[in-house]
Parts: sequence; C-alpha cells; structure tokens
Amino acid sequence: MNYVRNLRFEDKPDYKYLQSLFQYIFTRKRYEMDYDYSWNKIRKEKMDKEKAKLLMKQKKLKEAEAKKKKEEEDEKKNRQK
Repeated sequence: MNYVRNLRFEDKPDYKYLQSLFQYIFTRKRYEMDYDYSWNKIRKEKMDKEKAKLLMKQKKLKEAEAKKKKEEEDEKKNRQK
C-alpha cells in the first residue's frame, strides 16, 4: 500500500511488482484459482431472472391461448344446439 500511496500522478506504476504482490498474497492465503468471479455470478443471476420472466410470459400466453380455444369450442357447441 505504501508503494501505491507514494506514487505521484505522473509516475508510471511498476505493474510487474504490483502483480507479484498480489500473487504473493494469493499464494500465502492458499487461494485457488477457480475463475468464479463475482461479475459472472451477477450476470448469471440476471440472466436467470430474465429467463424466469420469459418462461412466465410464455406460460401466461399458453394459458390465454388454451382459454380462448376452449371458449371457441364452447361457443361452437352452443351454436350446434
């Protein structure tokens, strides 16, 4: 942190050094690279919500079509009587 705090605006950071610090901490904490990033989880949750909404719309549409078909059949039967 001291390294970053001491950087001036016009200084160019030593990215290799900073990356090595992150790698050192990662190894020291015994983390494992699982590639399971939070932004992937957020995106998946959003997609799941959108999919659920779409499925709900499709279900309502099918129910409306079935209701309309039944009403037409009932009306047809009533006319035949």
